[in-house]
Amino acid sequence: MPDTELQVELQIFDMAGRLLRSLKQSLFSEGYTSGEFFWDGYDASGNRMKTGIYPYRVILTTNRGQMVWQAAKLVISD
Repeated sequence: MPDTELQVELQIFDMAGRLLRSLKQSLFSEGYTSGEFFWDGYDASGNRMKTGIYPYRVILTTNRGQMVWQAAKLVISD
């Protein structure tokens, strides 16, 4: 969705499906790209995420209420 303000939510889970961290940011898409989404590498309790594989979901929502999401896996290594 070019030239649109987007609400972006990143949800990171452990392999058992428990939500470890949820982050929300507003980004503006310039053409078909957007700015960077920042995550500090910590879970909701303030602990640094350990080496491993974590399922995650990214949810994009426009000001008009249109929503799309994508799920994948994140690999954290030392």
